[in-house]
Amino acid sequence: MKFTEYADGQFLEIGAAFGYATMKALENGAKVIANDMDIRHLEHLEDAASKLGYSELETLAAEFPHEMGFPAKSFRKILISRVLHFFSGEQIKASLQQVYDWLEPNGELYVVCETTFLTNWLSFIPEYEKRKAAGVEFSGEIDNPKHWEKSWSDNLPEFVHWLDKDSLSVLFEKAGFEIVEVDYINRKGQFPDSLLLDGRESVGIIGRRRD
Repeated sequence: MKFTEYADGQFLEIGAAFGYATMKALENGAKVIANDMDIRHLEHLEDAASKLGYSELETLAAEFPHEMGFPAKSFRKILISRVLHFFSGEQIKASLQQVYDWLEPNGELYVVCETTFLTNWLSFIPEYEKRKAAGVEFSGEIDNPKHWEKSWSDNLPEFVHWLDKDSLSVLFEKAGFEIVEVDYINRKGQFPDSLLLDGRESVGIIGRRRD
């Protein structure tokens, strides 16, 4: 994972869960603040880091972004993985602007989101493409997920927002980022085979603060 490479400086992981990326960054010598809303995840992470002798870890139990406040230019790298697809488009805009402020000059933001390109969302794909063709700004916003998805609907929240390379790129550019890389992520071996469609299950993007 590129977030964990060249791990000098202060890093931030938002929505860290059990902290796989945080642990790799610590292993490579970074100082990391790991955030999650669930204190149990952070306690597990603290215990794992302590057992391996990693002392450069802080944890923060808070809801991103409104319960988090950092001085400007605090972080070399920030990772937000599998979080923003639960945010509305306007919430993503505001969040990216906040994160931009937290990065050092030339600091980088790494984001991973989910897409609609899974077999259980096949019924939504034509609607998604119709919205995009009509110029709808946030084509992947769904405030009634259970209308479109039946097989996993009991585990769905009340709102989801599927993104793709185009929509994430526009959001990053509007927030002021220089786009370093953007591509789809093939989840074969990570997601159940029954959900795999065409290798576009997730989307990842790296943005760099320009100044």
